[in-house]
Amino acid sequence: MKKVKLFTVVLFGCLPLFTSCKKEKTSWDSDYKLILINDTLKLENISKDSLFAQDAITGDVRLSFEKEVLDFDISDQVSIPDTTIVQKYGIAVNTYTVQPGFSFVNNVTDHVFDLRGAKLTFAGIKTGEITLEVENPYETDATFDVSLPKVKKGGVVLMRTLNVAKGTQSNPTKAFVKVDISNYEIDLTGTDGTGFNSLQTVLKVTSDLNGPTIQITKYDTTTFKATFKNLSVDRAKGYFGNQSISQSFNEKVPFFDKLSGIVAIEDYNLSLILENSCKLEGMLKILDINNKNTITGNSVALQNPIIGNPIFVQTATGNWQNHQPSIRTFNFNPLNSNLSDFIANLGSLMSGNIQLKLNPNGNTYSGWNELFSDSRIKVKLKADMPLKIKLEDLVFKDTFDIQLKNQLDKTHLTKGKLILEATNAYPIDMIASLELLDENDHVIGVVNSSDRIKSSTEGSFYFNGLSCAKSTVKFELNEDLAGNLQNVKKLVVRFKANSYASNMGTIPSITTIPYNGFIATKVYGDFGVKFKL
Repeated sequence: MKKVKLFTVVLFGCLPLFTSCKKEKTSWDSDYKLILINDTLKLENISKDSLFAQDAITGDVRLSFEKEVLDFDISDQVSIPDTTIVQKYGIAVNTYTVQPGFSFVNNVTDHVFDLRGAKLTFAGIKTGEITLEVENPYETDATFDVSLPKVKKGGVVLMRTLNVAKGTQSNPTKAFVKVDISNYEIDLTGTDGTGFNSLQTVLKVTSDLNGPTIQITKYDTTTFKATFKNLSVDRAKGYFGNQSISQSFNEKVPFFDKLSGIVAIEDYNLSLILENSCKLEGMLKILDINNKNTITGNSVALQNPIIGNPIFVQTATGNWQNHQPSIRTFNFNPLNSNLSDFIANLGSLMSGNIQLKLNPNGNTYSGWNELFSDSRIKVKLKADMPLKIKLEDLVFKDTFDIQLKNQLDKTHLTKGKLILEATNAYPIDMIASLELLDENDHVIGVVNSSDRIKSSTEGSFYFNGLSCAKSTVKFELNEDLAGNLQNVKKLVVRFKANSYASNMGTIPSITTIPYNGFIATKVYGDFGVKFKL
């Protein structure tokens, strides 16, 4: 929407030199012209979606766009839920004497994570934290050395030392520390390096060097806990399970909200691109793709043999430093689909539903799945075709903010007309109409004209190598509508376009559209003015 500044003319009357006699207000009529709009409209002004490109050979417009309709983030399926692992240690004999400064606990344990069907051997943590907590039931101060030998950052093992005051079995002394493990790597193969979902922990407890000699029994149990919270995984290896994912999409193409009528394109070509940058196989099923025209309410469902049938998703190749996605492309054209009807519907809302199943054949390759930081399974729609089109009563519009002060008890505008001067560099014939809207976008009035905006093919001059035609269109305003001008806040200019083969044509024909084409418009008011003093 454009905003147009208006210049307000204020006329001052002269006061009479003699004021001894009372007189009625003086009024008279005159004519007045003011510019409301001065603008140039191009395809890129109408479209904010980068739908068009210039053909390098012909210089004409190509319909060229790529819409990403789905993005499956596999890391959502390869997550480590909030988990607390617990390690308890007690001696096997009835009693044991511990001297000062003696390490009497040195315990290695493997802990198994429940990862909902996934079997991970490695996980790279993007963000998250671990809380390490220990309990001291011994009657001496003690040092707890906690390490997770296969949790590393830059090759350095995650280790923490906690000094804990003495406690009792019934009332142990506790201590904890929180560790940010963002950008850490976790090896989940366990102590022997052959497992999965298995984390190794090591707990070492040393009595106070300056403390007393103590007796511990088999009933004295020390506890170590590690609580994982808010872990976000951006790299992983193993088997990710064969769960199914369902997603829907709604993509807006606002350009088509500005159009109505009939468009026929000579060369239809739409591609569906399936891109997988994960090292896993999948099975994709496109349940439906719909094109809805939000103006008419009409929907057209795309029809093709791949709609509703499973599509095999091939794995990416390479490693985390250098991996190449697999890409499959499926082409739609008028011979294998109803693409002509699908595009001609001019739908601004693309919607659909897609299902994806991971590893449809199960864990065939024994944990070969890999997820990288940029891994996705994406579905895109791509169009690239020359815009050879037939326009039949195609309507497009542009909207401008305006402001008119027209107080009827003072100097004000009376009936008159709006005049549109157009320079057309498109090879299309047009009829224009104007809508006057209030601040709530309610229509105050619609003004039509039978005057035609000539096609550029009728032009008598060239601009930047383009043939151009000039036209003048007049819109008569009645007195009621002129009297309501103070409520007009927006002016909508609508163009109804037809691609006629000749100046006197009545049957639309196929034409091309120059990429640098334009419609230069100037709208001004030619009003009667009643002056009141």
